[in-house]
Amino acid sequence: MRDVEDGAGSIKRLYVVEFDSLAQRHVDDIGMTPFGEDAESSIVAMIRLADLLSETIVLTDNMVFDGILFHHIGPRRMLHLVGRRIGTNLVYPFEIRSRAGSIEQALLRALREPGAGGRDHLNCFEYHALDVPEAERIEIGQRLGRVRVRELDRRVEKHGVSEGIARLLVERCGAPEEPVRRMRRAWTAWIETDRDGQLTLREAGERRDGGDDRAFAVDPVENMRRDLRTAAGEQALRWMDLNRHERRTTVRARLRDWLPDTQSDLAMDRQTLEFWHNACYLRSLAYAQGAELIEFVLGDPRAVQRRRLKRRRRAPAQGGETRQVMLPMTLLGELGTMPRSVFETVLYNNRDAIREWRRSGDPGAMRGVAFGLLEAADQPDPRMLSRDTLTRLTLVIVAAFVADAFQQTPWVVKAPVLLIAVAASSSSDIKTIFRLRGRLGAVIDVRDRDRREPR
Repeated sequence: MRDVEDGAGSIKRLYVVEFDSLAQRHVDDIGMTPFGEDAESSIVAMIRLADLLSETIVLTDNMVFDGILFHHIGPRRMLHLVGRRIGTNLVYPFEIRSRAGSIEQALLRALREPGAGGRDHLNCFEYHALDVPEAERIEIGQRLGRVRVRELDRRVEKHGVSEGIARLLVERCGAPEEPVRRMRRAWTAWIETDRDGQLTLREAGERRDGGDDRAFAVDPVENMRRDLRTAAGEQALRWMDLNRHERRTTVRARLRDWLPDTQSDLAMDRQTLEFWHNACYLRSLAYAQGAELIEFVLGDPRAVQRRRLKRRRRAPAQGGETRQVMLPMTLLGELGTMPRSVFETVLYNNRDAIREWRRSGDPGAMRGVAFGLLEAADQPDPRMLSRDTLTRLTLVIVAAFVADAFQQTPWVVKAPVLLIAVAASSSSDIKTIFRLRGRLGAVIDVRDRDRREPR
């Protein structure tokens, strides 16, 4: 790993793949992950880990107004679970990048371009927070793109932004009413939180073609071909490479047409390509927000998306470096359920290791952070403490006896016996050392200082 000078390679701002609205939907669908026994505790664990790894977690507005898990948890409980203590107040560890001045206007901006006229069409937008099957969500997104702006404007003028959009989805796009109402209630909660001044919004950077090119080059098309099973999948990959600047809803609609669920191999290729495209798409967005990208390792160890991340950790990021986050996987679940006061103590007690990791990405610093988490999460059993102490004392006596009583025995024979006794007496410490080396929990792309976009 190269030396870090003048902040090059440091992690101050982190953009998280799993906080994207599509990725939140995936976490919600799979439920249990290495980060928790359910989707909500998983996302809390990921937020807390991102908080440990960086000074600021960077979100986009659609992660808030279209994130199914952000909706389920809600702003009040979210603040209690992941809020940072500033004096006597709790604040969100987020900076929200938005193309509008408020969450409410961002909700409207996702559908309607600011300069659009009444006869223009709305944007195609797939609401991942809408609790309907995936194919139906995509179809609703496509129908939105066929609705004229004046249809939305008329409803917004009469009912307000969130209610106007909800009515449009039901009346013109065929969305079922109850899931739309649940989504609207979540919009209202986050909009009110924003109006109360609790959210930090900054102007969003727009994706650029050059950023797309760089982002897709980190996960090259050539490397993806080995993961595909069908000729149709390879053809879709070639189209995606040539059309990497298209809207994500358009790409997902094309993939569903070309790679339907009717054949398992086609469906598997579609999932492989969607995960790859989404990671590259979000990497480009991270570049535009002046942030580094982290992608967590989720799902089945045999799954293609896991293999892609393992390839990523072995290859340097183009124009920067790749960092591995190695943590005990059994520990990560603790992060999602740990009381906030305990997590605050972890942040304070391990501030030096956290600062060093953010600055240099030193694996030793990461092990220091992991040790702090282990100390906070482990619950020692008093009965085991007395038993371990007695066992250690017995082994020390045995070692001393062997060394003294068998003085004529060659050391080549005594040394292994003594080594086993010492190792056995220190078994808990040795176990901790191996736990701290951990498993791959995430991969971070840290861009080169000279290629970072202005913030």
